[in-house]
Amino acid sequence: MGGEVTDPIAAFILARVADEERDARAATDGPWHTKPDADEHLLVVGDGVGIVVGRDGDSVTEDGDARHIARQDPPSTLSRCTALRPLVELCDTEHDPTGPPVPMDCIGQAEVLRHLAAIWRDHEDYDPSWAVA
Repeated sequence: MGGEVTDPIAAFILARVADEERDARAATDGPWHTKPDADEHLLVVGDGVGIVVGRDGDSVTEDGDARHIARQDPPSTLSRCTALRPLVELCDTEHDPTGPPVPMDCIGQAEVLRHLAAIWRDHEDYDPSWAVA
């Protein structure tokens, strides 16, 4: 593992993982958590910097937004990146769908990559032909 990937979907996924890893390393260290007893929906980042989380012009009655953001703290994101990278590398295949038949496990691996790529389906480099039916 750790070599060059050959599958364009695998390359796309690894590039997105690298983007997330870069952003997580540049963010304030975690852990991040919410302060549910605060007057406002407060997200505490790192060593106590508080950020008020709410919707523009709305009265927010629950702190679900803050909890969701806190769950994406840098250590959590880095853990996901660490878990995804070897999975993608294991699934990387040189299978050409227009070529001769391949063992079923190669087809399954390609399908896994398509599902993983869907995480970033709104990214400009995502190819709609990768979509899983």
